[in-house]
Amino acid sequence: MAPTPLLQPAAAGPLQAITLPLAALAYAAVSAAILLGMHSPVAMFVLMVLLGVAVWTFSIPPQTRIVHHSEGSGTVAATFTATAFNLGYTLGAVIGAVLLTVGLGYPSLPVVGIVGGLLAAGITFWSWRRERA
Repeated sequence: MAPTPLLQPAAAGPLQAITLPLAALAYAAVSAAILLGMHSPVAMFVLMVLLGVAVWTFSIPPQTRIVHHSEGSGTVAATFTATAFNLGYTLGAVIGAVLLTVGLGYPSLPVVGIVGGLLAAGITFWSWRRERA
């Protein structure tokens, strides 16, 4: 069964290859800015909007890549992508709850975003290099 046109990769190539690591780095950068601006309501409003954009930007390239490599099972691949994102949201909430429970406080939460963004950028860059080798 051929993938439906709606699930065809939109940007498979060099643009997609750099978009994912850059989105992950943007997420890490916004998380770092949150660490600095967390005491200002106006700054936090702006940073939450930017964080939402960074997360949205990060979600599209992996979905495109997975559907592109799904070999005719684009619909199934898309459902697994959504499941993986939901699992990530859940794990993030658990990590945040643990950090707050052990007494590290709210300033520890953006640090998780920084580390997570840097790890995601490294993994996506490594994966892209491995695929090209």
